[in-house]
Amino acid sequence: MPKVDMALAQYLREWGASLLSRQGVDATAWGVIGGVNYKTGMGDGTFSVAYNALAPQTGGFLNGGIVSPYTVGYATDPLYTTAMIRGLADNLGPGHGYKIKVAQHLDLMGQKFLAIAAFAHFTTYYNGSSSYPYFDLTYFPGGAFKGLSIRDRVELATGTSAQFGNGAGFNKGHSFIYNRVMLTYAF
Repeated sequence: MPKVDMALAQYLREWGASLLSRQGVDATAWGVIGGVNYKTGMGDGTFSVAYNALAPQTGGFLNGGIVSPYTVGYATDPLYTTAMIRGLADNLGPGHGYKIKVAQHLDLMGQKFLAIAAFAHFTTYYNGSSSYPYFDLTYFPGGAFKGLSIRDRVELATGTSAQFGNGAGFNKGHSFIYNRVMLTYAF
């Protein structure tokens, strides 16, 4: 039986004035994540499960939403459950979510890859429920191209919303596929 290699908890409290909302910000969130590291014949990997809850508040941004400058357009906020393009911070608002993720390093015939598959689901107080299956593949060419990485990320945004019918509130009634190709070079 694998041992737990990672077990973390988080607590976030945000309040005060905000340029995004006349009511300001009043948000309280908590979360947990646990995971295991493992080895296969192809490389090392990690499996993790995360949960976040964001309490509803009366007034404030999204009635309890978190303002994060790192979320809109490129979701890198601090919550454990944030998907590629959405999460409880900034977009969906108060509710709870979970995320299951597998990351596998691969060494195939001397070529290095990182494959990530994840599934995030959110149930919110004001924007319905939404799910985000996600796949991410990064290639590290090496050799004359050492420092270069080529990354392809794909996410399917689906869900239901009391306001907009099928699709999360921001999808305006439709599910959609989001694909992002990223080239990075570390000098």
